[in-house]
Amino acid sequence: MSLYDDDDIKTATAWSTGLKLVPQMKRNLTMQNKKILTPNFIQKSVKTDDQSNKNLKNKIVSSKPIIPVPALPAIAHYSWDIEDEYDPKCPNDYDKILKDRREKLSEEKKRSDKKKRNSSPLKMLNHSDDEEDYSKYAKLGKAMIAPPKSLLQSSVTLDNSGSVAEKIMAKYGWNSNKGLGKDEQGMASALTVEKTSKRGGRIIHESDFKEQQIMPPPPSTAIPGCVTPINLVEQKEQTITEIIKSPSKVVLLRNMVGPGDVDEELEPEVKEECVTKYGEVVRVVIKEVEKVTPEEAVRIFVEFKRIESAIKAVVDLNGRFFGGRQVKAVKDHPGTWVGIEWDDVSRGKHDGTVDNIQYFKTNHPFSGSMTRIEKVKGFETLEQAILNRYYETNENVLDEYLIKETRTFMHAPLLEIVGMDKIRNKQSNLEELIEVSVAGTKVNKSGNLSQFQNITTLDVSSTLIWNWNIVFDIVLQLKNLQYLDLSNNRILIPSTSEVDKYSVLPNNVKKVNLRNNGISSWQHVVKIASLWPQIECLSLQDNEISSIEKFIQGQVFSKLEKLDLQGNKISDFESVLYLGQLQNLKELLLGGNTFTEVKFPDCHYKEKIEIFTKLQKLNLRGNFIQDDSACFNELDKLYSLEDLSYSSCSAESYEDIAYKAIAFIQGLKTFNKRRIENADRRNAEIDTWKILYLKWLKLNDDEIDVEKFLNKFRSYPNLLAKYGTPEIDVLERSPKKSTSYKIHLKHVLSGKSVERKLPSKMSIQALYGLISKLFKLFLEDENFTLTAIDPKCSKIRVALEPSSKTIDFYSIKDGYMILIE
Repeated sequence: MSLYDDDDIKTATAWSTGLKLVPQMKRNLTMQNKKILTPNFIQKSVKTDDQSNKNLKNKIVSSKPIIPVPALPAIAHYSWDIEDEYDPKCPNDYDKILKDRREKLSEEKKRSDKKKRNSSPLKMLNHSDDEEDYSKYAKLGKAMIAPPKSLLQSSVTLDNSGSVAEKIMAKYGWNSNKGLGKDEQGMASALTVEKTSKRGGRIIHESDFKEQQIMPPPPSTAIPGCVTPINLVEQKEQTITEIIKSPSKVVLLRNMVGPGDVDEELEPEVKEECVTKYGEVVRVVIKEVEKVTPEEAVRIFVEFKRIESAIKAVVDLNGRFFGGRQVKAVKDHPGTWVGIEWDDVSRGKHDGTVDNIQYFKTNHPFSGSMTRIEKVKGFETLEQAILNRYYETNENVLDEYLIKETRTFMHAPLLEIVGMDKIRNKQSNLEELIEVSVAGTKVNKSGNLSQFQNITTLDVSSTLIWNWNIVFDIVLQLKNLQYLDLSNNRILIPSTSEVDKYSVLPNNVKKVNLRNNGISSWQHVVKIASLWPQIECLSLQDNEISSIEKFIQGQVFSKLEKLDLQGNKISDFESVLYLGQLQNLKELLLGGNTFTEVKFPDCHYKEKIEIFTKLQKLNLRGNFIQDDSACFNELDKLYSLEDLSYSSCSAESYEDIAYKAIAFIQGLKTFNKRRIENADRRNAEIDTWKILYLKWLKLNDDEIDVEKFLNKFRSYPNLLAKYGTPEIDVLERSPKKSTSYKIHLKHVLSGKSVERKLPSKMSIQALYGLISKLFKLFLEDENFTLTAIDPKCSKIRVALEPSSKTIDFYSIKDGYMILIE
């Protein structure tokens, strides 16, 4: 009978104890007989309890009579295990059997390697691997010794983040902040190891650092005088991902050693370890910083040759313990960096503070940035800039492209520029240089200026001068310098020591231009003015000054004659009155500020105020003054005002505003840079004389009302004395013919309406241009017509054609409406 012959084993009921039923044969028996013969005995290693035997007994009793089959003599005395025996009837199972064998061998090899690696006491006590092995053995039906119950208690939770000693203590029931033993009388902290030398170290017991543990944490506020209070500022720690986003070859190690622990062996030790583990190191630099927290006191900079090595070092060293200290490894920014404050704020990133260290201070919180010095083109001294611009060279200083454009524009193909050789030769004589401009250059130092002693005017605007030490290094070398232009520079406010140092040094500078220098406080202006005792003209245009504060005139501005405050943010004219104590001030420019009225101290209409006694020229253009008459009446209180620049916010015509200014300010000679002629003055005074006379008659000799009236119109008594009393009938019968008309302009499509005073001799063509500006209409793109309507009879409409005629040709008067259709 063949071992695998299906026909000969139909009557087989059992196998030998050393041989298991082949699965394929078992399936065949089941399909053919559909009845499973009960064997003589069943060997199992798992179910050995009484219940299992009882169930087995029941099954035997209920089965058919057992037919005894003799054991195979050839294999009866062997105990073979042929679970993975190859079955010729199922050849496809061979690959599966090989695969299972390979997996089993691989698992055994991994388990063996793991035991070799984890041979430390902590790993031997770690029961996670033991439980895994126990479950595997249980599945195989083999015996396994259970681990001690003390290691399986769920109440003990191991913290894998601690040291090896802490993990060993945790196995025996230790928790943090509690001692070992039944009464917790034992050690409460694990032993630590501190490295003392290259190959030496010492074990630290909890008693050695007990005092350090009970010390209070450092305060959360900044320490006065602290340069870099990094740890005292609450900040979110950077993750490794954030640190290596912008990699660097330099790694900064902090908190590796404490202050005073730096020795000669630290540098070679760090370098040797980094070279061994991470790659070639270029150099190691160790610096100790004062007035900072102990964790930040010692900074170790490691520069690697490759960025990959630096990244690997940051990942590995960050958070590592060295002598009981947790090391912080971050990327560093190698090289020399330059702080920049941008005029265009949108280009900045911070206020000069990087990684909680303030390197410089900007005027705007986000106008500063840092850039490598390699990216900044070379600076130059003032000496080099003057030589580059004025010294004779063989190069052609004329721009050929500009000359071609000039020839094209002037239609002069034969245009030539002559005389440049003479100018170049004259400028090349450095001793004869008087006016010098190096604006827009990269000047940040003075250099040797001994060969430029005749310079009286120097323009260094829009350069890189940033402090007053540089400025006075230039001024003290140029003995004849009188005018200095420092516009568009960001110069630091002078310190008290700088003021004391330079204010006593002799200099002849009389004019200083500080336009757009970011000055925001009047106290800063006073400090700067203290540097220039001889100053006569100071320009502070386009800064951030919002008010003028009280100051002592004897200390500053003793000789000041001209002050330019245009384009600032002064909103209260009352603060301007502090400037009235300047005894020599002749010109004051206040245009482009934000005040709404001009108000001087009260005085009798026949008197003048005792401030601004020498002020001759005043600029008030670009403000928001509401009452023109009141403003001009206040300005009449000034002793010497002769020149006024003014713009009105009212709807009155420029001619009416000018007439008011001439009539109200009695000593005025120039208005908006136009000299006032005698005829203009007479016409303005007569108009005001007639207009105010009717109001004058209504006062009825009431002294109080008369005084109020004269204080409101200070110039009127002089007009009455000059022109007498006008006759009432003349005022009523012969009114002055108006030279302008008040017209309503209405755009029919949009419904927008504007009222304007238009000259009677204004042409309709000019009116078209005015309307296109007022209503933003384009004559080329839109066709519109003008129609005049009499308010007394709306049915009468007059088309304003042809456009060459003037307004009075169509008999347009006050109150007419012009429709734009």
